[in-house]
Amino acid sequence: MSRISAKIDPNGLYRISDIKPFLPVSESSWRKMVNAGTAPQPIKLSKKCTLWRGAEVLDWLKNPLGPSAQ
Repeated sequence: MSRISAKIDPNGLYRISDIKPFLPVSESSWRKMVNAGTAPQPIKLSKKCTLWRGAEVLDWLKNPLGPSAQ
């Protein structure tokens, strides 16, 4: 089991502060990628509460550059 999958449960929901240590980019780059549709889309629970699905983050981390990079 990798270090990342040991910390991110595929069934969980995570704030940016929870996943930031595992991201290969800065938080601002991550947000730009989310806005561009190249990173998983978040769930907005409220104006101040944004969460990401663990399974989508794990899938993205396996190939952060997308299918064209394979």
